[in-house]
Amino acid sequence: MLGTPDPEVLNLYQQLATHMDFDFKDTVGCGLESLIGECSSDCLDILKKLLAYEPHKRISAGEALRHEYFSEILEKEMEREFEKSLRYTSISNLN
Repeated sequence: MLGTPDPEVLNLYQQLATHMDFDFKDTVGCGLESLIGECSSDCLDILKKLLAYEPHKRISAGEALRHEYFSEILEKEMEREFEKSLRYTSISNLN
């Protein structure tokens, strides 16, 4: 899917994992687009960022949850929390 990592990335892996040998055949990836089919550009973007070989280029779980792909879900959750706080404020003012 992603193909063989660049030689620099393989060197990094070998430095970090001294107890393992890496012997990848040189393979060209077919790309996520060909495997997934139709998906949004945001979906493809987050998948590429989550699957990045280089750890410093890979996004964290927190960064992934803040990604544009989840913006609609986050917006609805924020609306629910806001409505809940309004109900709580209204009830508190009755006392």
